[in-house]
Amino acid sequence: MKILFYLIVIIGLCYFLLKNRKFDFFTIGFLSAVVYFLPGFYGYAYYNMSLDIRSYLADETYLIMITLLILILIGALLFDLKSNDNVTRKTLQGTEKVTEITTLIAIISFILTIYTIGWDTLTQLDKRTMLEELNIWHSMMRASTALAVVLSFNSKKWRLFVISLVILLFNTYIGFRSTTAYTVIALFMIYLSDKGKQRLLLNNIKVLIIGVMAAVFFFSYKSVYILVKAGEYGEALATFFSIDNLIYSISHSEPFTTQAILNEVIITNFKSGYDHLIEVFIDLIIPVGKSTLAGQHIGVTNFTDLISTNVFKDRTNIASNIWAELWSAGGWILLITSMVLFVLILFISSRLLFKTKNEIQSGIALIISIWAFYIHRNTVSYQLELSREFIAIFIISMLISLFIMKKPSKIRRKSLRSSN
Repeated sequence: MKILFYLIVIIGLCYFLLKNRKFDFFTIGFLSAVVYFLPGFYGYAYYNMSLDIRSYLADETYLIMITLLILILIGALLFDLKSNDNVTRKTLQGTEKVTEITTLIAIISFILTIYTIGWDTLTQLDKRTMLEELNIWHSMMRASTALAVVLSFNSKKWRLFVISLVILLFNTYIGFRSTTAYTVIALFMIYLSDKGKQRLLLNNIKVLIIGVMAAVFFFSYKSVYILVKAGEYGEALATFFSIDNLIYSISHSEPFTTQAILNEVIITNFKSGYDHLIEVFIDLIIPVGKSTLAGQHIGVTNFTDLISTNVFKDRTNIASNIWAELWSAGGWILLITSMVLFVLILFISSRLLFKTKNEIQSGIALIISIWAFYIHRNTVSYQLELSREFIAIFIISMLISLFIMKKPSKIRRKSLRSSN
């Protein structure tokens, strides 16, 4: 199975990096799957990383990873067959002020985050204590800032870009890399998708190098962000640029705990059933629980809680794995169905990305980047909750812009009628 995994990865990388094709969500989806399936190259994940207890990958774990990679590759092949180079990009009239509105929301929520939580709490070294204090203003800051960065980049409003980027970097500084990661991916998505068909490895090697450097940053920053917050900048830089630290950061990165969940769920044959998923979808429509930062709702059963009490009984602070959750809930039928749905989302979104421009394109680029890149380490609950946050901020900003841009036209029509 390990050899087959290597083979599929090599075939996929050759296809996405060397074929003359458009840069789309399938490219992001495949590359992110390779990153989150890093344990497949090693043959093990970590049941307990701090104690160096390994969980050696079962054949069925490899089969799940291989299945998703093949489905993404098949989706990309079908998308390329249906690809049309002569597409007129469209936008929605009246949304010209969305960038300004999201930036304003980002600034206000940034100020209120500091005011309601406190600077000392946000900058303290104990992240767990900080997490307990985070509130809705931080969630709004996270979503609006990411949107503002992408929107301002796409519209070349560089002053707004700098303002929103500063807030995004602050969020990274206090310990949240993920928002910055999928924001950067969305920026790559916009820049490269506008280049048309290209052989990524040959035609855009500089951009690819920047992408690799960004990946190195996100791997390494986790090991130094405490030093940065403590003001130990010299030691942080030395550690960050250490080859040994980079190797350790990759071999002990998040995918090694994420895939341990999938592997242990399979090895123990843990079956959660459908009940908690039904609760999640009901809560998404009609919130019945108190929301937490992790996307869990108090009063709503979460998969992380289920595996904490049934699979990882001797561990705390368990990560998440959506494929483990789906396999545990409904076996291979639900898992394959969900994977096909995921590929369909990539397909439809890629089509929309190449048919839109400006604000609409920016919103699609960011929101679907969260799905293409981030889905592997989430629960169903958190994936949907996170998407809802970003979609809500984006729609609210769009509606405000439409209202603002419509109002002057009404005034002009009234003045014309009065003059006549």
